[in-house]
Amino acid sequence: MLEGSALRLPVFWRNKVALWIRQCDSAFVLSQITQDETKYAALRLIDPLTKLSTKGERFTGSEPQIKTLAASLDLEYSAILRDFPDLTRPPPFNEKIKHNTFHYIETFGPPVHARARKLNPQQSEAANKNFNICSIRALLSLLNQTGVLHCTWCPKDTKLWRPSGDYRALNKQTRPDRYSIPNSNKF
Repeated sequence: MLEGSALRLPVFWRNKVALWIRQCDSAFVLSQITQDETKYAALRLIDPLTKLSTKGERFTGSEPQIKTLAASLDLEYSAILRDFPDLTRPPPFNEKIKHNTFHYIETFGPPVHARARKLNPQQSEAANKNFNICSIRALLSLLNQTGVLHCTWCPKDTKLWRPSGDYRALNKQTRPDRYSIPNSNKF
């Protein structure tokens, strides 16, 4: 990390070079560690059922990941995870569509709109995070369609915010679907 030629010893330690280098080396190593690194360095993820554990590794990325510890164990869902490995992988949003089926919402009349309202600071922060996630996943192409209204934000039980749309004006101008959603009470 430090080259010997670039190291300048203080005048008062010239007779104890080994002590100074040892002290310099430890100070250099400690200065590279942040508080978060020391806080989470010894954490482990432990499965209480199988007693398997893994040391946490730092990951900086935008793609959410779901991982299984040991799919080879004879647990209740291991066979399902082996048969369908895509269940633990998020779908790629830039993949080409392999079918020709498209669904449209038929509307009549002029496009509906709603006036945007100012968000409070918590809602604004949640909206920015959600916007960044959607832009990474290329989901923002939906915003140029007519009928997409402004997004409202509702609090969740976990003190987070979730996006929610107000589609009442759009529902008034939507033609009924040929195949309505079956009512579960009729079965």
